[in-house]
Parts: sequence; C-alpha cells; structure tokens
Amino acid sequence: MSKTSNKKSDNINANNLLANSPYHSQKRLSMVAENYLLSIYYLQENNENKISLTELAEYLKNAPVSENLGSSLPSVSAMIKRLIKEGLLTSNAKDLELSAAGKQSAEFIVRRHRLAERLVVDVLGMDLEYAYEEAHLLEHAISPKVEKRLIELLNHPTTGAFGQKIPGSNKHEPTLTLRLINTQIGSEYSILSIPPEDNDLLVYLVRNGLVPNAKVKIIDISKTRGVTTIHCNDQDITFSNNVANTIFVSSII
Repeated sequence: MSKTSNKKSDNINANNLLANSPYHSQKRLSMVAENYLLSIYYLQENNENKISLTELAEYLKNAPVSENLGSSLPSVSAMIKRLIKEGLLTSNAKDLELSAAGKQSAEFIVRRHRLAERLVVDVLGMDLEYAYEEAHLLEHAISPKVEKRLIELLNHPTTGAFGQKIPGSNKHEPTLTLRLINTQIGSEYSILSIPPEDNDLLVYLVRNGLVPNAKVKIIDISKTRGVTTIHCNDQDITFSNNVANTIFVSSII
C-alpha cells in the first residue's frame, strides 16, 4: 500500500474517532466525572478481577492533587451514584462496570490523555516522569479539532508515552503479552508498558531505565520474599512482586 493510501486511511480513522466522540452526542462531562471514568477504565484495563468501590477509592489516592477527586469512601460512593444515575456505570451494587455509554466516554477521555502524554514527551521534550501529571492538566482542554490535529502532528500514535494503547488506534498487540511476574527466570523480554499512576514508582522506574522498549533479563522471582530481580542497563534491579504484576512485557525471539 502506498504512503498516500496509508495517510488517507489514517485520516479516515481519525475522523471516525471524532464522529463517535461524546462531544457529538452528549453534554460535556465535568472534569471530576471524566477523571472517575478514566480511573475506572485504567483499573479495568490492568486488573483481571472485578473492580470494587474500595479498590477505586484506594486507586484515587494516587491521583494528582490538582484533580481534587477525593478518595474517602463517602465521596467516592456519592460520585459513583451520580455516574450510575447518568447511565455511565451499571447499577451493580457490588462491582463497578462501565456501561456502553460510559465506556465510550471513558475511551474518549483516555485517548485525549494519552495523546497529551505523547505531546508532552515527543513534541515538548519533557522528561517521561512528568508526562502523566502534565497530561492530566491538558486532557480536559483538548477539543475534537485539537485532537484531530494532535493525531496528525504525532503521526497517528498507537500508544501513550508509557506503552498503553490509545483507544481507537490501529495498534496490533504482540503475539505474547505477559505480566513481568509471569515470566521465566533466565529469559529476556522487551518492556511494553509501565504503570504511570503512582508518581514515586514512576520516577523509580524511569530513572532505572525501566521504560517501554527497554530490554530486561529475569534474574529471580521469589514468591517467598515477595520480590523480583531483573537485569537492565548493566545493573540488577529489585522491586516487589506487586510492581512486577503491573509491568507488561513481550518475549524477545
């Protein structure tokens, strides 16, 4: 396929994303509601189990202070009830699940956020460790027209700065995607994505070179001690198995 055909296809895809965005079908959500949907989306994207109210409240403790979301159970519960009333979450009292409308809205928010991550890193040249919080500040100001221009400016990216898929992009997943915790000792892998939500953890990972596309060798995964040791950038790095469970890798063939 020619470059002209590829560009035309990318433009059609970008236009389809905009046509299906919440901006064209409903009133714009509040910043707080948008961030709740974004947080629930992130949890469901990374968690193999159902998401509870308590887990969401705990997760929100890592949100940038500037978002002013609140993480007490009463405040989180009140917002969840509002989102259920607005048809963005299902009314299941036990687990949190996005409705069809909620998923569409969440994907649009996540897409804006991950485009903002790319903008901050690829265009503005800021260090990766600052991209997540800066993207939170920018995501609410991105209109459909700006989104379309960003997609073109960034050459139709398929992932955010931390490796997670941009919803609506034509990203092809690797044949074998694993959590680092499930890898084989002695084998080598390429990092696909790292978790950006916990700022202290993010700074640790970035400063040790544990970023997307970095190559790592598994030295040890100890369930007894609860720690994982890998070799990366000519050094051994040890962190908890809980952290290893949040990093996704692919095999190096």
